[in-house]
Amino acid sequence: MRLIILIFEISISLALIISGINCQTTSTSSTTTTRNNAVLINYWPMNNLSDIVGGANLYGGANYSFTTDRFCSPNSAIYFNSSSYLLSGSYYRNTTAYLQVPSGVYFSGDFTVTAWIYLISYQYYETIFDFTINNGSVTDNVNLKLQHDYKIFGTIRNGTNGSFLTTGLIINFNQWYFVSFVLSGTTGYIYVNGNQAVTGTMFIPNNMMRTKNNIGQYANAIYDEIKIYQGAFSATQIMYQYQNSSNNGKYS
Repeated sequence: MRLIILIFEISISLALIISGINCQTTSTSSTTTTRNNAVLINYWPMNNLSDIVGGANLYGGANYSFTTDRFCSPNSAIYFNSSSYLLSGSYYRNTTAYLQVPSGVYFSGDFTVTAWIYLISYQYYETIFDFTINNGSVTDNVNLKLQHDYKIFGTIRNGTNGSFLTTGLIINFNQWYFVSFVLSGTTGYIYVNGNQAVTGTMFIPNNMMRTKNNIGQYANAIYDEIKIYQGAFSATQIMYQYQNSSNNGKYS
């Protein structure tokens, strides 16, 4: 029996090495902090399609599968397998991956969104998340994406009026990143691995039902632990989230 278990453990280790996913070491932290009155309203752990806080369970979608997370736990993150190709200066999509998010009021003022991402290959405008309305035009959307120059950019539109932030940091292949998008008043922030990457003035999103929402559209990447908070985290709190979710993975 012990021989069988040993063979199984070796097989798991070899599979993780072959997959190329860089795993982190699990530990715990006793540090405590406050959230500046920010309230966790949605949490998708990505080990299934459930939102274990807000009940906005993911559904529908295409070309996704469960895979190992950053701690090499099997079936604990979601791989979005989109593909595209470049021809004569234009991008064309072969396959599109995504998961749908139910209609709802997700943004009504200050917010914080955090996620772990692991880029497999560069596609054209890979979505981390996108919340908008289904009226046939780009209106009232709140999103975070990877643009074609491999940098993260965030968008908040108030009606058709858009405000944008773009980081100067290039996201590399085969590396886990903790990304955060924060709005405090009319100031937006994007953080990467706990460090502020860019800040600027942004619109306040309209308090409304958004009906065309997705995670992972056009991405060839692994996503894990996507969270939405009502309220803005400070830089110190973002760093705390990064350090603690790097250690134990499930700090809320």
